[in-house]
Amino acid sequence: MQVELYTKFDDNLKDIWLNLESKGYLTPFQSYTWLSRWYNIVGLKDKNIEPLIILVKEKNKPIVLFPFCKRKSNFIVLVEYIGGIHADYKAPIFAKEPKIDRQNFYILWKNVKAKLPHHDLLMLNDQPEKIGDLINPFVKYLRVKLKTTASHHNIEGDWNNFYNEKLKKRIRLDSKRCIRNLEKIGKLKFKVSKKITESVEIIEKMIQQKRKRYKETGLSDLLSQSENRDFYLSLPYVENSSINFHFSSLSINKIIIATHVGFIFNNCFYYLMPANEFGDWKKFSPGRLLLEKLFEQSFMEKNDVFDFTVGGESYKQYWCNQTIGIYNYNKAATIKGHLYSLIEIFKRKFIYTEFNINFIRKIRKYIHGLLKKNIEKF
Repeated sequence: MQVELYTKFDDNLKDIWLNLESKGYLTPFQSYTWLSRWYNIVGLKDKNIEPLIILVKEKNKPIVLFPFCKRKSNFIVLVEYIGGIHADYKAPIFAKEPKIDRQNFYILWKNVKAKLPHHDLLMLNDQPEKIGDLINPFVKYLRVKLKTTASHHNIEGDWNNFYNEKLKKRIRLDSKRCIRNLEKIGKLKFKVSKKITESVEIIEKMIQQKRKRYKETGLSDLLSQSENRDFYLSLPYVENSSINFHFSSLSINKIIIATHVGFIFNNCFYYLMPANEFGDWKKFSPGRLLLEKLFEQSFMEKNDVFDFTVGGESYKQYWCNQTIGIYNYNKAATIKGHLYSLIEIFKRKFIYTEFNINFIRKIRKYIHGLLKKNIEKF
């Protein structure tokens, strides 16, 4: 077994990565397109991030690729998956052959850890229970902790059968009512972008809608940093990728009221960045209407899966027929790393609870409302 370490994205690594990607187990968030683009646009701006791409070979044949990075956070050094907030699923890329059993994985993982530079904490979070058809060896063989879930719909049969027999009647009736009322206002149009200029327009609108919603609900604005916005704005210019990027919108009289930025990978549609207008448009449920169109399109185009990615939002239960776990694996290498890990566990259990987060959102929303009223007075 040979273990190689790469600390930059170069042509040699690209060729190896793409070859393994073409016939391995991975999610689109481990594709060379996604991660190299993330590093060049987002990661490089953070001087504390250094790529640590580890390639494992058996008889000179690549069998696993670990897309790690080293990140300095205050007083400690972390080793984690590369991709940051833009990688919903984080995992290695596994070749389909040879199969890796428990014993082989332990040997492989021991060799990989020996190749890592000095660090305080190995923090491998957001790992899906399954990578395609493969049960993730990290989840299967190591001690991991459940973080959240991810939901998807395995597509079977035809759209009309799903819509009329599986989707709740009240949702169908409400959607029909919303469409009727919107059509009284003007022409309702669903569009999937075919041009770069259209795609950029949709992404810009998605960013605007997301940021407005973050502000109104008191959520952290993940798109406040220019590099995060630039990452999405760069996607229409990607060429020769295994990812088929998908940009769509719902508009009324040329006013875009809902947007979605996602992609198709290995015949799976990823519902990644939906956004919509609120205010006077909220009563028309534009986000759900666009979701219905995307769901119908996935049925018509014979996609295998419609993936909502991470999060346990309540609306997903009406659309999904399978849920998988998303797990964290943390291993401290020093006392500092152990203390950091304990602090993170404490935060998750006692500070970043659903109750506390919702309470903070309400306070922020209340303050935002007061400020808005005072501004309007003047």
